[in-house]
Amino acid sequence: MTYATGKANEALVQLTQHLISTLKPFTLPTHQFSQHAVTAALQTDIARLLQIAESNSPPNGPAIDPFLLRNEVAAFDETKLCDNVQKQAERIVQRQLVTQLAVYASAVLATHLGVPFAISLPSAILASGLGFSWMNLRWSSAQRRYLGRIGESQKVLKDTLTTAYDNEFARVVAAPLAVSVKMISEAIQQRAQDAANANKAIEDLAQTIKREIEQRGDSA
Repeated sequence: MTYATGKANEALVQLTQHLISTLKPFTLPTHQFSQHAVTAALQTDIARLLQIAESNSPPNGPAIDPFLLRNEVAAFDETKLCDNVQKQAERIVQRQLVTQLAVYASAVLATHLGVPFAISLPSAILASGLGFSWMNLRWSSAQRRYLGRIGESQKVLKDTLTTAYDNEFARVVAAPLAVSVKMISEAIQQRAQDAANANKAIEDLAQTIKREIEQRGDSA
């Protein structure tokens, strides 16, 4: 469990370093983005994103709690189930003990009352064997119910661990990455719109100049 969270934190470090190393060249003064007004604004946006990535990089930034899954397991308490099985086993043994005592006491009493020993002894042994068989059936049934509940508990614990890990991974890794991608996408869209507006302004200016030239030519 600690290994899984450790690998996730290791992946987070690698992802953050990769993001920083990818963005940093775009923010350098020597990059071609700095040579044009529109791309220079985009370079400023990238520099802001780079600053956020560097401030959130480990060990300063968020990280997955290495004891997250272990704490979930520690909080998962199934001692009540074990206690119930233990009490049920004690009841089965106690009842069987009482039954065996009653069987052999009855055999002794029957012999005392005149029942031949050759009859009372086999009868007692048969009744005792039936009692043990019944106890075995009850214990097997209790075992099956216990194993079934243990299987259900394991599934619940697995789902709990999976949900906890997914939520923590989303909080620490996926959500910040999604924000970074969104910031880059919005910055590119905004600068693309700025470029389109600037291009339209240039085209309009060119048309205006062309008309003025044509009007001056006609006047001449």
